[in-house]
Amino acid sequence: MVFKRYFLMFFLADIISGFGVGMSTIGANWYLLDQTGSATAVGVMLTLNVFAGFLLSPLTGIITDRFNRKNVIQETFISRAVLIGALTALFILDGSSIYYIYAFAIINGIGWSVYMSASRSLIQELLPEEELSKGNSLIEISLQVGMFMAGAASGFIYKYIGFEAILLINALMFVGSFLFMIFVKYHSISLETLKDTLPLLPKAYNT
Repeated sequence: MVFKRYFLMFFLADIISGFGVGMSTIGANWYLLDQTGSATAVGVMLTLNVFAGFLLSPLTGIITDRFNRKNVIQETFISRAVLIGALTALFILDGSSIYYIYAFAIINGIGWSVYMSASRSLIQELLPEEELSKGNSLIEISLQVGMFMAGAASGFIYKYIGFEAILLINALMFVGSFLFMIFVKYHSISLETLKDTLPLLPKAYNT
């Protein structure tokens, strides 16, 4: 029961942060298209998002293996909250800029890459071996549903309030996720033990 309670705290943090990422990413697409009318600019933003995460991917495994995974996850939450909060202030004070959107894409890509690596490894430390498959399936389903719902929420907020509000909400969701992770307690497992349990994970998390 203790393990499940800690997993629930992580699960809530994962849902909240994923919802915020989905909402801000979709909102950024619409905002950039509205401001530039250029599909190419949107393509550049998406490329920066993916490429930033790809460039960091060789280091994410090292970070996840060498440092406490809970701390890594909390760092990805709080750093993105601060950086996206700063971008929100720039949008409000300095007006729109395509470069701010591109900066957001890079922050998003790097943060997501590190978070995915650390969070999917942490699941193995929060659940007993026989429940790993169910836990990973639950996380994957919630991610897909959350992204779908984020699109609808993003459209509503973008139309009636504005993109700046989406960014601010995203930053606050990262803060909320950080707070939920405070209640997650666990004993870190060794890299050797982690490798032994990797076959239990879905292929999506082994790539």
